[in-house]
Amino acid sequence: MDSSNINSNQEYTASSFFSYYREKRPEKFSDTVETYDIPLTKELFEQQMNFLSIQKKQSAFENFIVAVAQRKITPNIKPQTGPDGGGDGKVDAETYQVSDDISDKWYSSENTAKGNELWAFAISCKKQWKPKIESDIEKIVGTKRGYTRALFFSNQFIKASTRAEVEKNLTEKYGLKVEIFDCLWCENSVFQDRCIDLALEHLGFSDEYKKHSVTVGPRDKARQERLDEIEKNIWRNIEGLDTSYVNELHEACLLSRGLERPRTEVEGRFNRAMRECERHGSPQQMFLLIYDHAWTSFFWYEDIDATYADFQKLKQFIESDCTVFRIERLTNILTNLINVGRAGLYDLEKVKTEYKYIKIFEERLKTENNKPSCLLFLRIYIAVQQLIAHIQQNTPIDEDIATLRPLLLESASHSEISFETNFKIMEMLSDTIEDNLEFDELIDEMADILADKRSRVDAADLRFSRAKKTN
Repeated sequence: MDSSNINSNQEYTASSFFSYYREKRPEKFSDTVETYDIPLTKELFEQQMNFLSIQKKQSAFENFIVAVAQRKITPNIKPQTGPDGGGDGKVDAETYQVSDDISDKWYSSENTAKGNELWAFAISCKKQWKPKIESDIEKIVGTKRGYTRALFFSNQFIKASTRAEVEKNLTEKYGLKVEIFDCLWCENSVFQDRCIDLALEHLGFSDEYKKHSVTVGPRDKARQERLDEIEKNIWRNIEGLDTSYVNELHEACLLSRGLERPRTEVEGRFNRAMRECERHGSPQQMFLLIYDHAWTSFFWYEDIDATYADFQKLKQFIESDCTVFRIERLTNILTNLINVGRAGLYDLEKVKTEYKYIKIFEERLKTENNKPSCLLFLRIYIAVQQLIAHIQQNTPIDEDIATLRPLLLESASHSEISFETNFKIMEMLSDTIEDNLEFDELIDEMADILADKRSRVDAADLRFSRAKKTN
């Protein structure tokens, strides 16, 4: 049970709720500071994208798109070297064949072009984009090279419904997957996914916009060094079960998250780790990957829907193999969902359904009677959530404390349950519980037990240390 997620009856806005974790655990986030002398704005970027059409800067736009697509979509792209507009090749760029040994190590937020799969790229800065895509797709299919996917990039803003309709019609007409990427995609790539360097390099901005300073923090320096080491180390032959390889991929996810790399990059590393875990890892490693992805989606990207989707996946692991370790992490995510539900930031009915699932699961454990520590952990969790709800509602809590006391004291004898974490949660709640003798006595009892447990551990460590010296 993660005590960092327990909050009182404080009112949260969307921004303040998610900033709470950043303020509480700053060491989890980037400590690098990057400052541009003259920041590039969205308004200036959009203006420059419009100038591409007026000034007929097709080559500049092509170079920008290829660079961004290599970073965000798939790295195995080669541009055509002929004249503008695709030249004799009929496409502006295409993918090239790579072996699975290579593509398995790539990371991307979506599936990359693997093996013999051939994708065509059509890039246009014409204002009349619709006739252009229709003409380009016809030419692409006419090459009869076996393209399976056609990606069309435009510097124009295209209405989402129009884009979807054109994609659908052309896909059905020509039998290959057609996708359209418009100016909004380019803008998001630059300002959300940190492709600003590519925009400044390829789109004709003056050198004044390129001047910037970067101060790399000590945490980020260590993270980047370790990440580089991992990315170099994983380029080895992997066969069968290789948990150390999957652990490295998992660590790379957390390092890139800590560096606050673009979400597309972090998601790409998670996708790679999960894909490779299916082939070379264990179910427990997959469980931890999904858990950390849920945590990342929640506190790094404020994406509650993605967190909720991961929660559904984690439930499947609990069903197949119930352990305190897994239940604790499942309820960590549930606590996050409960908190945003209570704060009015997410569908409370969805959250109630998941909380009901936990209570049903507790009843099942009572019946099966073969997982005493799991059952006790869930009973404590449910009782704590009930106590928090009553604190927030400003209703009596004496019955909640009476329910919790024997459960918490019993947990001291269950090695799988962290008594110290339970004590920290009670300490946090004590800030919102005033003039309650029963609760104060419970805190004192738990403090005495914890002190005794710590002294016994310290004594054991001392005996072990002295025995080593004697030997």
